[in-house]
Amino acid sequence: MNAVLSDDTKAILLLTAPLIAGPAGPRIKPLSLGEYKQLTRKLRELGRKPGDLIAPAADDLVETCGAVVEAARLRDLLSRGFQMAQAVERWSARAIWVISRADESYPRRWKERLKEDCPPILYGCGDVSLLARGGLAVVGSRNADDDTLAWARHVGTTSAEAGVAVVSGGARGIDDAAVRGSLDAGGRAKVVLADSLEREAINKANRQPVTSKRLVIVSPYDPAARFNVGHAMGRNKLIHCLADASLVVRCDAGSGGTWSGAVEHLGREGATALYVKNGAEAPEGNRALLAKQAVPWPEPMSVDVLRQALDAPPLTKPKPTERSLFPDPPVEDAAGTDAGRTLTSVTDVVISPDIPASRLLYVAARPIILKLLLQPHGEKELATALGIPAVLAKTWLTTLMVENGVEKSGRPARYRLPDAAATLSNDTPDPNR
Repeated sequence: MNAVLSDDTKAILLLTAPLIAGPAGPRIKPLSLGEYKQLTRKLRELGRKPGDLIAPAADDLVETCGAVVEAARLRDLLSRGFQMAQAVERWSARAIWVISRADESYPRRWKERLKEDCPPILYGCGDVSLLARGGLAVVGSRNADDDTLAWARHVGTTSAEAGVAVVSGGARGIDDAAVRGSLDAGGRAKVVLADSLEREAINKANRQPVTSKRLVIVSPYDPAARFNVGHAMGRNKLIHCLADASLVVRCDAGSGGTWSGAVEHLGREGATALYVKNGAEAPEGNRALLAKQAVPWPEPMSVDVLRQALDAPPLTKPKPTERSLFPDPPVEDAAGTDAGRTLTSVTDVVISPDIPASRLLYVAARPIILKLLLQPHGEKELATALGIPAVLAKTWLTTLMVENGVEKSGRPARYRLPDAAATLSNDTPDPNR
């Protein structure tokens, strides 16, 4: 793929990417997704594009955008041209390309389904055109027995026979079994990674499928990024939203990335069909998803059955009283964000018997936590302030890293809300998610 970047993509890289390889952190902190969303809204308001920020006479525009992101910080980020050139050269040497939301090749499904929440930058290796072709998302636990792994591999083989790409997260276990089942049968696969794209780009097992244009590996995170729980949780929606339908092979009830990604997908407006492996030996998590509008995977599996599954209509959005913390719909502001919803009282909470009490407690505590995180807090400090066990504070902080972009740094770890004003005005989270 051509390594020449558009001005918009260059600007987005400079603003949002770390542009480094290895363990050292960037000198200037790139914009978080929340900060970048504010900046793009300001640019749209002005009738401008990201690329205009690196034009020869951009000083006045940068100053104007300083109303949402500090102008000095914008200048520092935009001045990293040499660092960007080095990073692009390193990626190109590993056959890694980079695109942005401004590029035609960026996945349209993400733009349509995730709106402003789709990643500003996408790194990848392989045929970028595969991203536009849909497919079946196959996800599941890392730890699965041999029979379940064989079943997942059979899904991949059947997908190849049907001419349907497998979309997955590349994790060991079920993800890898489905992908390898498809590739070994001559099929296609799209893998969305949470870390280590550089490593996978040069993995010998991926070389032939990539060069034969049957495999594309992508990540919204720096190609050298190491494993991060927040990144792993954040990429789950990207897997589901890149496919025509999803299949959960195995998951645990109430915990883990497979569960959270599936529940999040079920709560999304216009979500594609989500199937689960059913049967007498289906785990509790699979059965719990069936109670949340998921659909049993049709058996016996065949090419025709798989194709029909992909043709299922989108899920309808549940009524607000069934899945929302507040019965009344939010009021949209001019930027298209839900700015009218605020926490009023505990009596507004709509309690459903299938919503775990721990989730309701988190939803009620979230506004308090976000205010506390205007200043850095450790897990124990937060636990003491809220009067809860430290393990529960850690769990909530991990969730907030995904839902609100709370940042973690240092040892011992400290957490801070980088984009307080915008985040505090967002929706109260769905208690089912």
